[in-house]
Amino acid sequence: MWRLHTFILVSLLTLHAQPLQEELQFEYTAGSWSKPVPVILPSATGPVPGLKKTTSIQRTNPRYSEQYALDIVSSGKLSNLVAPPADKYLVIGGRICGLYAERASLKFRFAPLDSGEAPQRLLEETVSKLVRDPRSAFDRGEEVYRFDLTYVFGSDFFGPHEDARGPIHWVILTGAYFQNGNLVINLSNKLHPAMTVTIDPKMNLIAASDGGSDLMLLRSGRLSSPPSAWGRPRTASLRDSNKDLQVPRCGAFVDVPGQPEGQGTYKAEAVWCPDGKLWFGDGDCRLAAFGGGIVGAKVGANATLLLNFSKSVLPHEPGAVIVFEEKLSEFSSAISRGRFPEEIKIDLTALFPNLPIVNDPDLEVRSVRINDDKLEITIRTNNNRVQLFVVVDSKFSVTLSKAGLFAH
Repeated sequence: MWRLHTFILVSLLTLHAQPLQEELQFEYTAGSWSKPVPVILPSATGPVPGLKKTTSIQRTNPRYSEQYALDIVSSGKLSNLVAPPADKYLVIGGRICGLYAERASLKFRFAPLDSGEAPQRLLEETVSKLVRDPRSAFDRGEEVYRFDLTYVFGSDFFGPHEDARGPIHWVILTGAYFQNGNLVINLSNKLHPAMTVTIDPKMNLIAASDGGSDLMLLRSGRLSSPPSAWGRPRTASLRDSNKDLQVPRCGAFVDVPGQPEGQGTYKAEAVWCPDGKLWFGDGDCRLAAFGGGIVGAKVGANATLLLNFSKSVLPHEPGAVIVFEEKLSEFSSAISRGRFPEEIKIDLTALFPNLPIVNDPDLEVRSVRINDDKLEITIRTNNNRVQLFVVVDSKFSVTLSKAGLFAH
């Protein structure tokens, strides 16, 4: 057992909250450690005995003071962890780690790899981090992993829709245990008292459930640096037979180099259906389940009807979300290099040679329908009563094209 005597670090930090604000000098004072308390650290190979001690760091200046609680957790030859008190301490991959449920996120803070340093030295390094960055000293670095649960469960799990007002319900940690080598974490809030996420040994979030029902994941929630361009999962409308389905999708705005001003952003969309069908393409497309896959239809430049067809399939199973996120990254990377999805092109001026409307820049696909194994596409604008009908077969050959009047 060791004991750290009170020490003071004077004038190690100068804050510049505003250019004209006077310089504030802080003093950092560390208290003595508490007596060690036995703790049991769950791990994939069984419980690991450990010890935990607690101290505090006082940060003061003439105007105010703050106090930071710190734990040191040790176990045998494993590297010691010095960190703010965690909701749960674990051993993952041979390293002690603290698990925190914070608002709508999970954070893991790991002990440094093979540090071999004495606890007093670790504490001094921790204080140095506080001096350099008191607001986020424990939220950054290679030893920290964060998961944004709104990407996993959706924002509505924690309160009203983004555009509505109402109370926000943050999560609390109710349990954590290992099963088949994976870490299972139980979470709760007032809206959803039985949420669960599963983390694999590589710190990938591979599964989630609510009330015992498995959720279909489009995002793992793992926060990366630099952050992904892809946003939180939403829903897209997909025409299937004679009904519209709401299917999970992700969207992103991807910069395209070498494009004219105002045209250098691609509105990317990725759809992953419950049956495993995948589609990547332009977010302005109307979607339909057709020909054993998914087709997206939109009007492009030069009065061209563009059809983007995909028969890709990725079955929904634990860990598949990691593959899907890799595909998201590959797609946005391809777009940023000017490589767009292959599209079937249908010249509307050839189908409707005597109709000026085909050259209207506001022409767009308004609906897609499936009828007798054919895809019926309706095209029109808001300021013209004329609408176009194009019908294609399963090989995307035009079988019918006609123009008619739209009845308001």
